[in-house]
Amino acid sequence: MLYRYFSPILSLCLLAVAVLSAPSRSAAGEALVSLRSAAVTGAEWYAAERANISPTRLSLPGGESWELVGEPFAESLLRRTAGTASGSAALPEPMRGAVLGRASQSCLLVSGREVTGSGTRWVVASYNLVTERWHVIDRLEASSPEARILWQGASLLEKVGEGAAAVVRRHEITVPSPPVRSLDVAVVVLYLAAMLGIGLWCARGGATSTADYFLADRELNWFVGGVTLYATATSAISFVSVPAKSFATNWQYMAYNYVTLVGTTIAAVVLIPRLRRMNLVSVYEYLETRFHPSLRIFSSGVTILYNLVGKQAVVILLPALVMQQMLGLPPIAGVVIIGVLTTVYTMIGGFRAVVWTDLVQCFIMLGGAVVGGWWICHLLGTDIPGMLREASALGKTKTFSLDLSIVQPTLWAFLVLEIFNVLTWPKDQMLMQRVFATRNEAHARGSVIFMAALVIPGATTFFMIGSGLFLFYRAHPERFVPTVSNDSIFPLFIAWEMPAGLAGLLIAAILAASMSTLSSGISSLSTLVRVDFLDRLDLFAGLRHRITNQGLVLSIGLIATAFGAGVSLLEISSLLDFGMQAFAVFGGGFAAAYGLGLFTRRARWDGVLIGTAVSAVASFYLVRVVSPILMQATTIGISLVVGYCASLVLAAFRPPLTR
Repeated sequence: MLYRYFSPILSLCLLAVAVLSAPSRSAAGEALVSLRSAAVTGAEWYAAERANISPTRLSLPGGESWELVGEPFAESLLRRTAGTASGSAALPEPMRGAVLGRASQSCLLVSGREVTGSGTRWVVASYNLVTERWHVIDRLEASSPEARILWQGASLLEKVGEGAAAVVRRHEITVPSPPVRSLDVAVVVLYLAAMLGIGLWCARGGATSTADYFLADRELNWFVGGVTLYATATSAISFVSVPAKSFATNWQYMAYNYVTLVGTTIAAVVLIPRLRRMNLVSVYEYLETRFHPSLRIFSSGVTILYNLVGKQAVVILLPALVMQQMLGLPPIAGVVIIGVLTTVYTMIGGFRAVVWTDLVQCFIMLGGAVVGGWWICHLLGTDIPGMLREASALGKTKTFSLDLSIVQPTLWAFLVLEIFNVLTWPKDQMLMQRVFATRNEAHARGSVIFMAALVIPGATTFFMIGSGLFLFYRAHPERFVPTVSNDSIFPLFIAWEMPAGLAGLLIAAILAASMSTLSSGISSLSTLVRVDFLDRLDLFAGLRHRITNQGLVLSIGLIATAFGAGVSLLEISSLLDFGMQAFAVFGGGFAAAYGLGLFTRRARWDGVLIGTAVSAVASFYLVRVVSPILMQATTIGISLVVGYCASLVLAAFRPPLTR
């Protein structure tokens, strides 16, 4: 069929248009940020004064602190203390009466009077904690020799006088909005139109049954199944947050992908054929077969809650951050645009549209990532091996940590996590829906193995981008915006350093990464609502035939969009960590039911419920003290142990409960 070949053709066309239209461009030299001054009330000064107990010392999360030190009346050093470790960074020049502030996760701000010359100017500088580079933002004429200064967020407050006669001015760090270029818009519009077109193409003839609408009539082969599995698992979290993690730290999270390759292959050989043989639509049907109907309903309900509140909200938000950087759109507006468009083509074409848009989106996503990495190397004046050698010399490509710790991203922590992942692999309806949609057991097994094989080159590309961004902003500190969060590093680069055409391709790639996961989530959640609730429970008998599958998809999509808008209002330090923690709180416990059902004979449904309840309660406390890396393994482990022990205790006092 024609649309089987449409994915690579469209992807290559987008890539060719973007690359051939990309002009030569140098990013060095011109600073992005500046200061905007305005008069404010004295109340702002006094509020900032109360908040800044020590304007020369700053405490950061994790026990790290920074302070200004040096000769009396001439600070020249920024000293860092973290536990027993310490370090320092010389100021770009000595300053008198310097004060310290924080602009974002990765940037500190320092301002003081210049020591050289007349001493009547304030030096305003930023220090990047990741690249360890200074940038002097501006030099301001002091309003008076007696003027005092204080940082309030990313604004420098300057005060002259006291009491009612005080005059306060705010000098705020600002960055202009990037220009909206017609070629970028054309590339993005072409991509969005293609997604809607695929949805319309797949809707021809209409779905003949629920299995046809939600499983594409079980026609997927191993290649298409593997690509769509990879596209679903690789969301905008990978495209934006993984480079951000690599930029801020190193490649230690990459080790998890190698561990996952082994674990996923084991799951594909041992578990997948067994589950595919059952011809399920909802993966939670297995829990009813093995345990009890109540466990199916409970687990399906928790999955719906977790995806709506956690995963899908984050998936929608990340590309909205890109649109904020590129177009100046508020994150809420970006969330609405992405959520509504994805919902529309998912509703029109059903699961078949989800699969074939996934195929297009995977090509665009990986192609865009490769082009992004190539352009970073171009701006650095090197090739990929040269960039990796330089990053490695600075410790930015360290992958395997053998430290005896399971609370840091070490190999041991990832091994522990993957053991629990293998035991509970069927827990994700989004992935299992693709397994159930394959032609037979052989294609199901092959699709999962092919997905695992795609993970390594894809993840390597994303981590390489993060290392390249580190080197770029280390070489060009003037191009960094002190107020951006770590998750906005790659969008910042796309907005200001990518030429017209290539920037549009990267925006389309990030949208593709997000929309593939979002459409999969909407389809899988709608499947669960239909199969596990509407079609099964007598409570919904009156609504069963009134709510169409298309109406159900529309409702789920709009609800997910609303939660995404809500998450956009929260201050989250790392969306990657937030996603791990959200799963642990809402989905970690019930996932253990699969491990207990597949690998034990004595586990009972009521014991599993007890284990899940204990795990859920414990997670609300553990999320504050356990590393995000181990939250999932911890909650699953608690549920496994408590669930199995509770089953043994219950069996000793009474026989298994009937269904």
